[in-house]
Amino acid sequence: MTQDTRQPSLHQAVGQGNWEQVVDLLARKANPHACSETGATPLHVAVEKGHGAIVHLLLSHGVNVHTPDHRGLTALHIAALGGHDSIAAEILMSEAGIVDMPDNSGHTPLHFAAANGHVDVIDVLCVNGATVNVRDNVGRTPLHDAAPNNHILAAGLLIRMGANVNAQDHFYHTPLHLAAMEGCDDFVELLLSERATVDTCDHSGRTALHAAVAKGYASVACTLLQHGANITAIDHLGLTPLCLAIEHNHLGIAALLKKWHSGPPMHDVTVMPRNVMRK
Repeated sequence: MTQDTRQPSLHQAVGQGNWEQVVDLLARKANPHACSETGATPLHVAVEKGHGAIVHLLLSHGVNVHTPDHRGLTALHIAALGGHDSIAAEILMSEAGIVDMPDNSGHTPLHFAAANGHVDVIDVLCVNGATVNVRDNVGRTPLHDAAPNNHILAAGLLIRMGANVNAQDHFYHTPLHLAAMEGCDDFVELLLSERATVDTCDHSGRTALHAAVAKGYASVACTLLQHGANITAIDHLGLTPLCLAIEHNHLGIAALLKKWHSGPPMHDVTVMPRNVMRK
């Protein structure tokens, strides 16, 4: 790989979408493999800008689609990030073996497509053999990445392609935890309709209901309760969802939890929130 401390003129022509200049520079033996200060090749630039014809031209000159920039991103990562499905398809036609190539954080192109809700790119990647339950460096799958951004259509496609709705990352968070933390009610509903386990505990012993209550998302809490969430679940600090609601002053949610409680009266619950215990 050729390293260049300056911005090569080929990079500039590609970035500007100047077809004639790109053709001329390649004819004059400009190096299509040259890297900028960030490690980007002309192919990275062409993909980022969405210049499909120039991408095709560079591929015909034998550019290495495996080449990563300094973040570990290949041109396919860039295509997935930008939602360029036709460009992603052309890159994979030239080399299908890069479909699951991870960047420095372990993110594959499918992670990027899912995190940004690019359904057409997800389809292209999966058709070309992307591993739907691939994990990044913290154990998150593409479905995890779709969850906090409420990308319902992306999630639906991933699930149809075999995504595990109960996958847990290194912190034992499921996609349901992440959706609940961000108040993504529609995503929570989707996961539960696809048989996500409602009361899975994370590393701190908290369920999705704990997560929703702590952030003050009443609608998500109600959805979880309608699907049988355990209202008396206790985390590793001994806190129930009601304790968290009171501690964070989410009084409306506290009232909701009391209404849904089918066991002993709430005033009989012995576990008290931390701000009460300190008094």
